[in-house]
Amino acid sequence: LYAFQNVTTINPENGNAWSNIGMIYLVGKEKPDPVPALEALTQAVEYTPDDAGIWINKGIAHLLNTESDLALESFNKAIEIMPDSSRAYYWKGITLSDLGQPEESLEAYTKAIELNPQFKDALYAKGIAESALGKFDEAEATFNQVLTIEGDYSEPFLTVGSDSDVWDRKGRILFEVRNNPDEALTAFNKAVELNPYNANALYYKAVSYTHLRAHETP
Repeated sequence: LYAFQNVTTINPENGNAWSNIGMIYLVGKEKPDPVPALEALTQAVEYTPDDAGIWINKGIAHLLNTESDLALESFNKAIEIMPDSSRAYYWKGITLSDLGQPEESLEAYTKAIELNPQFKDALYAKGIAESALGKFDEAEATFNQVLTIEGDYSEPFLTVGSDSDVWDRKGRILFEVRNNPDEALTAFNKAVELNPYNANALYYKAVSYTHLRAHETP
């Protein structure tokens, strides 16, 4: 941090140095600190206005600072600069969801996946959005698609997912919508196997098990 701050003292118009300062405040601390991150990233876009990645980070900082309208402006700017940025569309979707626009949010996730079909974070968010809109067939298919992709979830901060969470979400559809506690229990067991501390999965596992026991033939 101090090295980049020294650079900006010597050359206040070094946009890359300001960008790195902003990133350190976002991901290099024990907890993200959006206010100094925004101060640095605002300087960064002033001196390096055509870098989509800096605009994305600025948007994330706005989101962390509960400034969703400003975040949306930043993500739209990133898309204007780099129309094939799946990350910009993904974060635009997160922001639109935060602004209470679920249909528009789903469109943004769909675009992110069109640009990067292996984008697990966007697929996970898409499944959540589809569930929220009552599109359970689509949501189940999306969660199944996530589970076919190897590798980790890459996006930090507000949206960190896991395969355990995906199994939990799938299980809830099977239990609450499909009325299939047997398959739901299998999904919740898988969620707990992957993360023994997944409280939602543990709860629904118990509920599914209780439901099955109550309906057993005496």
